[in-house]
Amino acid sequence: MLLCGRSLMGLMMSGDAGEVDQVLFYACEQLNLMLAFLPSLYLLYLFRAALQGMGSVTLTMVSGLIELVTRLLVIFTMPSLIGRWGIYLIEVSSWPVAMLYLGIAFFVVYFRRRRQFSDSCCK
Repeated sequence: MLLCGRSLMGLMMSGDAGEVDQVLFYACEQLNLMLAFLPSLYLLYLFRAALQGMGSVTLTMVSGLIELVTRLLVIFTMPSLIGRWGIYLIEVSSWPVAMLYLGIAFFVVYFRRRRQFSDSCCK
């Protein structure tokens, strides 16, 4: 998307050339920002699925609440501070926060279960 995102989005737009260029400019900014945050989203999905597979569904539900609270904080603070970039950050800002929470929760649950398993096997 970094290389051909503007061209692909241009195929879906029509109208005055000046307006289309302006819309494409803002769309490319948003797309590139989201592209930078995708690794944290992928890790978030990985940790969430692993925790759900281990039966820790409450932790994954809490991560959803953390995402919501993070988005609300960004909505009410960032646009007034940094303008349109604050609007762009609303979606992606919650991904690293929830990913960090789920990553910590995953390793805590994983090592706790591993210890329980090794204790039960060795007796």
